[in-house]
Amino acid sequence: MRAAIYNPYLDTLGGGERYSMAFAKALSENGYKVDVQWQNEKIKRNFEERFGMNLSGVKIVKDIKKAIAKFPGVGRVKVEVIRNKLWSADMASEEVRTELDL
Repeated sequence: MRAAIYNPYLDTLGGGERYSMAFAKALSENGYKVDVQWQNEKIKRNFEERFGMNLSGVKIVKDIKKAIAKFPGVGRVKVEVIRNKLWSADMASEEVRTELDL
């Protein structure tokens, strides 16, 4: 299975961004091939250093649309950015809170 993640604020290295990358890490550790869109691969090292994360299973890609188009069985790709209300740890399941030590 594959997953693609885009967070336009990734370079802030803030709490929400930490959770985006923790989610990417968890998916990777559970057998997913994970692509995260960002223009510079150094972002991964920045996260690893700041938060002590091992993101070896996460791939940084410059264009998420092109990355998704390479998924087996995918024809056309349309990417839509959906902005929902701000996420908080209260919204996570007990399993996720335990995994992320919240």
